[in-house]
Amino acid sequence: MTSGVNLYNIYYGDFSNPVNAISTPDLVDYFASHIGGSSWYNILTAYYKVKDDDNSVSHVTNFAKFMNRAFVTPTSNNFIQNDVQKIIVQQIGLNNWNIDSEKAIFTLIFRGDLVTPGWLSEWCGYHSSFNLDGIGTIKYSVVGDPSFSKSGMAARCTVPPERIPTPNGNTGGDSVISIYAHEMAEVITNYNNDAWYFEDSTVDAKSNENGDVCSGNYGSNIDNVNSNIKLGIRSFLIQSMYLPGVGCVMTNSSASNFIAIPTVTATRAPSPVNPTAFPSIVGDIEYKNSLVLKGTVNLYNIYVGDIDPSTKSLVDYFAANVGSSTWFDIMGSYYDLIQHRPVFAANTTTFRGSKTFNSTARGVRITVNDVMGIIKNAVSTTDGWQPDSNGIYTVIFRGDFSFDTSTDINNPNLWLYNWCSYRHSFLLVPNNQRPGGANSGNYKIKFSVIGDPSTTTLPIDGALCEPLGGALTANSNLGGDSIAAYYAYTIASTITNPYFITWYFPNPNPIPNPNPNLQNEDASSACGMTFGNYSGNANVQVGGKRFLLPQIWLPGYGCSISANPNRQKKPSMAPSKTASPTKTASPTRIPSVLIRSPGSVQVKAVPTKSPTNSPFTSPLAINELSNPTLAPTKTSSSAPTTRSPTTRYSSTTTFLPTAKSKSTIESVRPTVKTSQIPSTLSTPTSTLKPSLAYDVIYHEGYVMKGTINFYNIYIGVIDKSTQSLVNYFSDNIGGSAWYNVFTSYYENRNGLKIYMTNSATLNGTVSLLADTSSMTLSDIDVRNMLSNLLKTNKLPIDYSGVYNILFNGNFAFQTNKGDWPQNWCSYHSTFDLNNPTTTGTYPSIKYAVIGDPSTASQGASCLARDSTKNNQPISYNNNPAADSMIASYTREFSSLITNEYGGWFFSISGRLLGVGDVCAWNFGTYSNSYNIALGTKKFLIPQIWMPGVGCVMSKKSQ
Repeated sequence: MTSGVNLYNIYYGDFSNPVNAISTPDLVDYFASHIGGSSWYNILTAYYKVKDDDNSVSHVTNFAKFMNRAFVTPTSNNFIQNDVQKIIVQQIGLNNWNIDSEKAIFTLIFRGDLVTPGWLSEWCGYHSSFNLDGIGTIKYSVVGDPSFSKSGMAARCTVPPERIPTPNGNTGGDSVISIYAHEMAEVITNYNNDAWYFEDSTVDAKSNENGDVCSGNYGSNIDNVNSNIKLGIRSFLIQSMYLPGVGCVMTNSSASNFIAIPTVTATRAPSPVNPTAFPSIVGDIEYKNSLVLKGTVNLYNIYVGDIDPSTKSLVDYFAANVGSSTWFDIMGSYYDLIQHRPVFAANTTTFRGSKTFNSTARGVRITVNDVMGIIKNAVSTTDGWQPDSNGIYTVIFRGDFSFDTSTDINNPNLWLYNWCSYRHSFLLVPNNQRPGGANSGNYKIKFSVIGDPSTTTLPIDGALCEPLGGALTANSNLGGDSIAAYYAYTIASTITNPYFITWYFPNPNPIPNPNPNLQNEDASSACGMTFGNYSGNANVQVGGKRFLLPQIWLPGYGCSISANPNRQKKPSMAPSKTASPTKTASPTRIPSVLIRSPGSVQVKAVPTKSPTNSPFTSPLAINELSNPTLAPTKTSSSAPTTRSPTTRYSSTTTFLPTAKSKSTIESVRPTVKTSQIPSTLSTPTSTLKPSLAYDVIYHEGYVMKGTINFYNIYIGVIDKSTQSLVNYFSDNIGGSAWYNVFTSYYENRNGLKIYMTNSATLNGTVSLLADTSSMTLSDIDVRNMLSNLLKTNKLPIDYSGVYNILFNGNFAFQTNKGDWPQNWCSYHSTFDLNNPTTTGTYPSIKYAVIGDPSTASQGASCLARDSTKNNQPISYNNNPAADSMIASYTREFSSLITNEYGGWFFSISGRLLGVGDVCAWNFGTYSNSYNIALGTKKFLIPQIWMPGVGCVMSKKSQ
């Protein structure tokens, strides 16, 4: 790694320890912030690579920059290498890290009392890498803190006893730092195992890199506080490093100091920009995956500088009324499929008010960090504003400020010169809370930045960021009208494509484009600042005023200012970027530092030096570097994943719902019996048996791989024999011929099909008592109840598990799909553990809800029935409650595990159905009232869909 390195630290576990003078995370971060440029780091400049093209030599540079850190709460007491890779990919998205893979090194530091293969017995730290398509090679190391370990082998990874007390009064942290330095040096000089290492047969093959041969060697210059290097105001004890041709040293006095500070290149657009110069887009916008903003989007305005009161009043008026305009109705044409059915984008907005941060510093340079600080300050006060993940914070600054989105002042990316509006997001961690903690309440803040071009004193024409070059002002307020236009532009882009990977035009523009920011247009940028046909000075009515607003791409139509235009335009029509007036304006640009190339992101492990070697896959949404709401991450190994602790959970408690309201469930799946499936079915997309009219479709997403853990939660009085039978089924269905059908399902990662495994088990049960005669349940009650169980450790937090809620049928249970049991027998959904009202986030809790029809006054329609005996109720085990709930139980978990996130589902006559839906209540051919034997018990369960075959009881039955 010859261009300098960027260091990211991820802390796995709770490192709080009141004994330490400084916490391990703070100590390691300090070291990472100061090691670059040191005499010790200068040793690495003796290492180099020879370029293939011209045989020139490029040395490692003495430059390391600490970029950021993150905290992760373990979901289990053990983890493997695949989990490490998954965590890294998660944190890239959750923390909005804009990664330069050529320079980035990730280090996961974990509490030493966690269990991972080889820790203490074989290694104190290791490094490895994997390839992340669209990003590059992700290089990382893993280091444990031995001070938390109770093993007698912990001393092997701790500084020598004679060096205790350690320089910083934190034995664990000081021990971690020496190993951290060791692994960092090896990553820099040999991350792919093909650069610098020993070939001498006398050196252990497992210890053959520059850090290995000097491990435990601290040199001879150790002072009276047990340190051998001073960095800033702190001292450290770190191992020496191998200098080629010399040996283990602490400094490199012989090598040149190859210091090269990396720079960030910003693309400057021509000035002024002619809208007609930008090429048209071919085709239609496409949904790729991830989320749109839904429901009511809250708008917050933050003014920086002494902006004219009339301008602020006009912009606030616009924000308060835009959600009810016909222009905003276009948002309703966008949706996401995170819950496997279309859930449409925001249908309205609420203006939450404005705040002003006055400044008279003309010409001052504002950065993105400044803006994030202003937003954090705005939501930390006690005057009513709260962090809002479904909000958009718009920062509007006076035009004589110099706003620069670049991190390099020598290569600026400036307002007016390069862009007119800007959007981004960041993870907001409330005070006194750790990022990623179990109850941290972290918020993913989306914001945009807009300048007032009418007040600029910069040496460039403000008309570049005035719609139509300032030719028209609908409200006789040039600043306010200009801001309103870009305000509309940014909120449309944020709602429909909040994380830059939801809705966009999929292919780079076929016409050579001088501006790389236009590689992937979204709903706003596809139309630029064009305004369609209009009369007078405005084109959209917003409340009692009229505004000139930019067109937005309407899917299947083109650029439009309403959701119901005259649809004479062909769906594939490209948007026009030509504005009718003669003056020219600069289309808004999303800065290139924020843009990732969207698409299907895949990860393939490229092991270097590691204790394990298994493939890994990324979440669909790994390109969400500005994404507050991250998509799922799953390991790709076909072997069973590491289980939660083997102790099974079982308890009885009292449940009192916290809410009795009728909640809207965006993913309720009422049980549909086979006879209800439409007879008109979609055309098959694969080669099927002649009699098969349709088939399940793989949507390039994720399935649940490895061992699936079931958790059964009983609400109300449910007979113990019923619970026992359901629990027996849950614990024995894995490994059966029926469950083996799931091994036909897979996810496709990097051209590799990673199949599901025939493994499932019951990992916990809980009984919750409640009065069925006086309570009305809703989906939000279920989510709050389950969230409470997980956060109070009644059940483990298990993102590879399915939580099954089985309730007494006498409950009144209301959903947006109707009442139980008249309208549904069971359904499944997901929610965010930190915000149970939120659906479709990652990591998500997956759950199913099943009622007991035998105790419901109108539950007959949800009983299992015998098709051979005039559809009479059937129960092999003489327990209609258990046998009927088990039939619905299989239907719901079948759909969940094959479609964790954009995986396998049907599209039949416009309806999206899961794998379990199409075979519901279809028991196939059977006799003696059962069709499957599991151990000592027998059951009658629905068949399962096998791709390309149909409903079957096993792979052999096809």
